[in-house]
Amino acid sequence: MVPEKDLAVTLLTNGGGAGALFDALVRPILLELAGAELGPAPELPSESVAADIMSFVGAYERSGVRMEITTDDEGRLWFQARSTGPLAGSVPEEPAKELIVLDPATLITAESEPRLGRHLTFKFLEPSERGYGYVHFGARATPRTFD
Repeated sequence: MVPEKDLAVTLLTNGGGAGALFDALVRPILLELAGAELGPAPELPSESVAADIMSFVGAYERSGVRMEITTDDEGRLWFQARSTGPLAGSVPEEPAKELIVLDPATLITAESEPRLGRHLTFKFLEPSERGYGYVHFGARATPRTFD
């Protein structure tokens, strides 16, 4: 959205390569109609970034999905999402994805997501001594459950 130009562009897709399609269609439209340039898709950092990884670890839940971020014995972070409520069991569960610290409040998948053509990013909001209160992922901010 570019409110000052009274412009909104929406891309709806239900197939593979959505990131590449976005780059090929939406980026040029925004540039031509609004003079707006989007930053590049995030890439893995060239060296490790210091962060308190335990501040990310926990469950984040909203209607229809529960997302969990865990650590393994080697200190690596992992992301797993599961459908809940009426959708539970209707969508095949995807394997856990390894996460890498991009900056002190952002994680990125270690592998590029084949369907999108880029890494997934997870932005964390509202830090506290108990960890972050929200994760912003998939165009939504999802609250943490401190259970």
